[in-house]
This record gives sequence, C-alpha cells and structure tokens, in this order.
Amino acid sequence: MEKSKVFIYCQVSSCELRNLLDYQENTLRNLICSLDINVVAVVRKVSTGKKTYIG
Repeated sequence: MEKSKVFIYCQVSSCELRNLLDYQENTLRNLICSLDINVVAVVRKVSTGKKTYIG
C-alpha cells in the first residue's frame, strides 16, 4: 500500500521568531515519521498573516 503524503507549512509572525520555524518543522517531521507518512514539501514563512491590498 502506498504511503500517505503531506505538505508541511510553518509560519511565524516576525523575523525575531525565525528560530521557531526550525522547531515547527522538526516537530512535525518527527510526528509524521512516527506515523509512516511521506513529506513531499515544506514551506517556511515569516508573515503576520494579514492581507495587504494595493489600491
């Protein structure tokens, strides 16, 4: 049977918190590995999550 596949998305709200991106990714990878699932991609983003509109 084929393994399930996942996409990891990590986000923090400021550059000062960039080290938490490593923590998020590593924590999720460890969990996913224990569930025998394949990681197909990882996105690491620094953003407040607010939408920006250009008028």
